[in-house]
Amino acid sequence: MFRLLLLLFLFPVVIFSQNTAKRMLEHADIAKWKNIESSKISGDGRWVAYVVKPLEGDAELRLYDAQTEKTYAVPRAEKPQFQSG
Repeated sequence: MFRLLLLLFLFPVVIFSQNTAKRMLEHADIAKWKNIESSKISGDGRWVAYVVKPLEGDAELRLYDAQTEKTYAVPRAEKPQFQSG
């Protein structure tokens, strides 16, 4: 009796879990991918700079302020550097 109840309970779970098919990856999805390059951290550790580069188009420099937790974007910039001192 216990096995029958267990089977009746698990059967719908198995069937419904198989119906959630994942969407296929398309070319448009790949075109949205971006690389992160040239990451730098300022000497005091407050700022993080990194470059976000799409597969096509211009790169963007992003500056993250760890103190305020805000991110600033600089379009068409690619080589972050911090000056010590």
